[in-house]
Amino acid sequence: MAENYNAASWLVDRHVEAGDGGRVAIRCQGDSVSYAGVQQQVFRAQHALADLGLSDGDRVVLVVNDEPAFPAWFLGALRSGIVPVPLSTMLTPSDLAGIVVDADARALVVSGGYAACLAEVTKASPSVETAVVIGEDVADAPAPVRIARWDDFDDLSAAPVAPTTASSSAFWLYSSGTTGMPKGVMHRHGSLEATARTYAHSVLDIGPEDRCLSVAKLFFAYGLGNSLTFPFAVGATALLDPDRPTPPSVARLLEDERPTLFFASPGFVAALLDADVPAASFESVRMVVTAGEALPADLQRRFAAHAGCPVVDGIGTTEALHIFLSNRAGAERSGTSGTPVDGYEVELLDEAGAEVTEPDVPGYLHVKGPSIASGYWHRPEVPPPLSGATGCAPAMCTHGRATATSRSSGATTT
Repeated sequence: MAENYNAASWLVDRHVEAGDGGRVAIRCQGDSVSYAGVQQQVFRAQHALADLGLSDGDRVVLVVNDEPAFPAWFLGALRSGIVPVPLSTMLTPSDLAGIVVDADARALVVSGGYAACLAEVTKASPSVETAVVIGEDVADAPAPVRIARWDDFDDLSAAPVAPTTASSSAFWLYSSGTTGMPKGVMHRHGSLEATARTYAHSVLDIGPEDRCLSVAKLFFAYGLGNSLTFPFAVGATALLDPDRPTPPSVARLLEDERPTLFFASPGFVAALLDADVPAASFESVRMVVTAGEALPADLQRRFAAHAGCPVVDGIGTTEALHIFLSNRAGAERSGTSGTPVDGYEVELLDEAGAEVTEPDVPGYLHVKGPSIASGYWHRPEVPPPLSGATGCAPAMCTHGRATATSRSSGATTT
């Protein structure tokens, strides 16, 4: 029989049980939340989910900003055996409705700024019974379902941990839809710890004193690792910002919150240079991580010189949950994606299955590792999708091997 394991308990409870509940888990808009405080908010979300009538295996869609409520609801659902489905806060109401219908979700949780979309989304989603609004009056959120306020739920008492295992279904992340309708990528409870013990350990060398600032938001696989899994795995601090990032706002966060690890896309890195953000803003940063698109060699060199620290580029996917191919600090090769992360196997093969060894030859990037998703919701017949040159959307097969098209400009592995 498989041993009981719950990702939320691993990420939060063990720190409290070890006597580290007073450590700062989250900094957001000048406020701090300790690990003990996060645990209480997780309990609160668990009681709220029970009050809403959700139970094991039900889906709850989250359209939530990067604020303390996101970890509370995401981890609260995991701890109760309920499946959280974070969605982009940039989607239109009609796009949200399509995904909510596909996920067959029973409840929605939204930050107050998105309450106005509830009427359209819930009207089109017959499975939804309740919506919870964070931080705003629900009077402006008319909808054909029950509307509640996050503030209405105040039970902070301990809640039970669901009898999940590492292989139990945990959460879904919807793909970007570049190859068609977005697909629900299903991840297990063990997947979060797998990315922490592989990439975060071997590439970031993350520790309890680190402070993590990510331009990518929590609803992305990239941001979920940067701002939740990795800091919470080691008792470090996540620096959250509910607002949409701009170079000036991120510069202020760098200066005020003094992160040690800074995560961004190559495009945002270029925007920081264009905005002439002072080099002193990066004084506390020991490593910059980029992913999401190809990082040009010249940009990597210029930003590393400006920030005064290594800029480490890698590639990852929603299906693999985070980065599986990466450069290493002190051994960066500009214009490449680095080498396989410890724990992952990577092969570049042509259509005949032969290894691709020459540059500028298209191939399929095959990836095998401990965080590969278990499949796509409602789409067992969907073939593995193909990615472009940046290698940013490989899929998984039933044997735990991901596949993606790649070209040398975005997937140099040597």
